[in-house]
Amino acid sequence: MKKYLFICTLIVLYFINTACASEDSLKFPKIDRKPKPAYQGRGKIKNIPRFDPNSDNTFQVDLRGCDLSQIDLHNLKEDLTHADFDDKTVWPALEKMPPGFDYRKIMEIGKNPGLGLREIHKQGITGKNIGIAIIDNPLLVDHQEYADRVRLYEEINVMEMKEAEDGRGDRAHMHGTAVVSIAAGKTLGVAPGADIYYIGAWPFVFHDGKVITDFKARAVAVNRILEINSRLPENRKIRVISMSIGWDASQSGYKEISQAAEKAKQAGMLFICSSTEEIHGFRFHGLGRKLFANPDDFNSYEPGLWWAKKFYENYSSGYFVNRLLVPMDSRTTAGPTGVNDYVFYSQGGWSWSIPYIAGMYALCCQADPDITPGRFWALALKTGLTIDLQRDDKNIKFGRILSPAALITAVKTGEPVDETVVKPQMEKFGRSDKSTPSIPVFQKDFISKIAQLDMNRGSYEDVITIFGAPLYYSTDTGTADGNNLPLKYAMFYSDDFIVGIMDNRIRFVKMKRQGYLFEGKIGVGSSYDDVMGFFGPPGRIVKNESKSKISETDVLYQDVDGVKGRFFYQSKKYRVAVWMMNDTVIEMTILGSVVLSENK
Repeated sequence: MKKYLFICTLIVLYFINTACASEDSLKFPKIDRKPKPAYQGRGKIKNIPRFDPNSDNTFQVDLRGCDLSQIDLHNLKEDLTHADFDDKTVWPALEKMPPGFDYRKIMEIGKNPGLGLREIHKQGITGKNIGIAIIDNPLLVDHQEYADRVRLYEEINVMEMKEAEDGRGDRAHMHGTAVVSIAAGKTLGVAPGADIYYIGAWPFVFHDGKVITDFKARAVAVNRILEINSRLPENRKIRVISMSIGWDASQSGYKEISQAAEKAKQAGMLFICSSTEEIHGFRFHGLGRKLFANPDDFNSYEPGLWWAKKFYENYSSGYFVNRLLVPMDSRTTAGPTGVNDYVFYSQGGWSWSIPYIAGMYALCCQADPDITPGRFWALALKTGLTIDLQRDDKNIKFGRILSPAALITAVKTGEPVDETVVKPQMEKFGRSDKSTPSIPVFQKDFISKIAQLDMNRGSYEDVITIFGAPLYYSTDTGTADGNNLPLKYAMFYSDDFIVGIMDNRIRFVKMKRQGYLFEGKIGVGSSYDDVMGFFGPPGRIVKNESKSKISETDVLYQDVDGVKGRFFYQSKKYRVAVWMMNDTVIEMTILGSVVLSENK
C-alpha cells in the first residue's frame, strides 16, 4: 500500500513539474536558438550585371557582398540605380564612381520608413507592448535593429532543412531579417517599440532530393502563435501575424494553412500575407520610389517597379481599385550577415509591404486597443491620399496611399466608418460607377448568395441584385464601361470569383475559393476521389493534352500541358468543370444557360 501511494505521489509530482516546466518555458525572452549569420562573401568580380527593363528578375544587379574595387563604374549609373548592395559591398575609388551616385546617402534615405512615421514615433506611438508575430525563415536574432524586443524565437523545421540554401538552411536568412526590421526595426521600422514573436519555419520540404513548397510547418507555426497568445496578459497580446508569402489550392499544406489563418482571423487578429484578400478580403499593393526622393513626401511615390508597366497599360482596370498602397521599393533593411549590417534593395516585392502593414496595425492598436482589422482597413482607405501621376501627357489619379498621421488621428478620435463596406475614397481611375462595393461586401454570406443564383435562367440583373456591382468588367479586348456593356463580358468580383455573361444570361460562374459545394458534394479543395465519386467514371482518359485542345466532356484530361498532376474534367450531365492539381480541386466552373465554348 505504501509502495502504491509512493508511485501515485511520483505521478502527481511528475504532472505538476511538467506543467510548471511548460509554464517556465514561456518566460520571456524565450530564445530557443541563435542562428549563425548568413554568408555573403562573393569576392572580387570583374563586371557588374547589366539591368534589363524587360526582365522579371528582381535581383538583376545584385552586388551584395561583392568586391567592386577593380571595376570602373563611371558610365554605369543606370545599372547602379537598380542595384542591391550591403555593408559587405566593397566600392571602387571615387573617380571610378558615376557622378551623383552616393551609395551611403541612398542607404541612409532607405532607412526612413517614410510617410511621416518618424514624427508619429516622436509622439510616443511606437507600438509599445503590442505583439507582432512573424513567421519566416531563420532569423538573425541579435541584430541591433530589434534584438532587445524579440520576446520569442522558436523553430519548427529549420534543422530538417539544413541542406537547403546550399547547405546553409540553418543560418540566418535575408528574408526574415528584412521583414522584422521593416515591421519593427529601431531606426527603420514602422513600429519600433513593438514586441516581436518569431517562429522560424521554412515553407518547403525535401522530397526525392528536391525542395518542394509545403505549408504544413507554417500552419503549425500559426497555431503555435495562437497558443502562445492565449497565455499572454491582456495588456500585451499579439494583435497581428505577418507572413510574407501566399498560397493556393495546388500547394501541399493549403488546407492546413487556410484553416490556421481562419483561426487567427476568428481570434480577432489581422493576418497579413500575400493571401490576405482570401482571408480578410483586403487588397494592397507596393509603392515605388526614386533613390533620392524624400520618403516622407507622398508625391515621391509611384507604382512599384515590378507592376508599373502593367499599371500604366491598364490603369483604368478594376484590378488597381480599392487597394491600400504602402512603400515597397528603395528600402534599407537589417542585413543577415552581421548584427550591425544593413542591406539596400532597389526593388522590393509584397514581402516588404506585408510587414509594413503589420507595423502600422500595431501602431493603431496602441492608439486604440479596441480596434479591429476591419475598422483598421476601412479607416486606412478612408484617410489615405490620392496623388496625380503624369504619363504620356495624361493626368492619372493614383491612390489610396496610406497616410499614417491621418489614420492615427481617425483611430484616436473614433471616426465613424462602416467596416463591412470598404469604399474607395477616390475617382476610380476613370471609372464612372462610384458606388462599387468592395470585396468584403461580396464575400459576406457568399455561400447563401451562390445558392440564390439560378445558373440556367439567371441574368446580369440577378447577379447585380445578389452580389452587387463587380470590381470591374472584362472583355476579350480589355476592360469595359459598366454603363455600355458588350454582348459578352466577365464580371470580376475578385481574381478567384468571376461571373461570365453572354446576351444578358449567365454563361458561367468560376470560383477558386473554398466554401461553396456544388449540390453539397464537391468544390474547391475537394479531393480527386470525391470528384470522381460524384461524377462517376470518366468515358476515357487523355494524357499530356495541351490546354488549348481540351474540348470534350466526360473525358479526364491528365497531366495537361505536360504538367504532372494537373487534371481537367467537365461533366456533361452536371455542366460543371474542375481543374485539379495534386489530387485537389483548385478551380470549379459551373456552366450556365449559354454553352461554354472554351475551358480556359
